[in-house]
Amino acid sequence: MKEASIAVINTIPNYPIPLTDRWGDYTSRSTLLQHWNIIEGSDAYEAYEHLRGRYNSGEMDSQGDPMHLSIGDPRAFQHEEATFVAFHEGRIGIHAEVELDVEFNDLDDSSEFEDEITRAEFDELVSYYTDKLQTLVEAYPETQFFIAHGEDVTYKGRVTINAFTPLLNGRLPNGTMLAPQDVTFMVSPYFRKGPDAGEINITQCPNLAGLTEKLIDIALER
Repeated sequence: MKEASIAVINTIPNYPIPLTDRWGDYTSRSTLLQHWNIIEGSDAYEAYEHLRGRYNSGEMDSQGDPMHLSIGDPRAFQHEEATFVAFHEGRIGIHAEVELDVEFNDLDDSSEFEDEITRAEFDELVSYYTDKLQTLVEAYPETQFFIAHGEDVTYKGRVTINAFTPLLNGRLPNGTMLAPQDVTFMVSPYFRKGPDAGEINITQCPNLAGLTEKLIDIALER
């Protein structure tokens, strides 16, 4: 089995920036600024504006149909209300986040908080879920797996297991160009390959859906 480092993340600079919420709606500019410190001119801000300008779901034609094509819209790859379109390490991708039912904010005294676990309990969780995530690494080589916690990056500091998969812009995995790079035309790196490869449909990805399902299953096993 291929080994990869499963990082533990609790700071904003190391965490994917959610450009949408789990229902596909765009994150507000004020939230990007106030919580994620995304300012005008930054790479994340430019990627957000480019994406929003190309895939604005609010415009309809006279028959009530969307004026923007869904082909290449990264929101089409979201699944099970556990995924976000996100920006991470200079690329747009799909961030799958599954919450566990515990919180870890590394408090001096966690006894006053109902769901807060101790450092020893957290370390044991990290060991357990690192082993579980390692079982997915070989099947999903384009994906970065990690564990996150802390109120800066997760809701109430809940411990989460995560997968971030960068999407390809206008290019198939075999190198074939479908659109110019400045068009923002997203394609899954698992298009027509991977453990859950199903029907050929460039607008969605059975492998990314399957990956999200596997994260959910892993979270429910313990």
